[in-house]
Amino acid sequence: MYRICVEDGFRATHHVRLANGKVEQPHLHQWRVRVFLNRPDLDDLDMVADFEEVHAALRTVLLPLEHADLNAFAGLAGKNPTAEVVARFVFD
Repeated sequence: MYRICVEDGFRATHHVRLANGKVEQPHLHQWRVRVFLNRPDLDDLDMVADFEEVHAALRTVLLPLEHADLNAFAGLAGKNPTAEVVARFVFD
């Protein structure tokens, strides 16, 4: 099994609704995103994937999140913008 990891990030604000009914104050994070790709064998160029292509695809997903208020971000509409919800958005 072969595995590579591509990492990038974005800066965005959010405020999460908590289990006790309270809502956090809006605050900024430097979000880090890691994408792992696995393959049982290498391709014809002896790679799992082209890092530049994977990074470009990740950047395309992250660019709209840069400097966003995740509570107002259309892609997360109606969701509590937890790290888990943001991770699901990036994955999808």
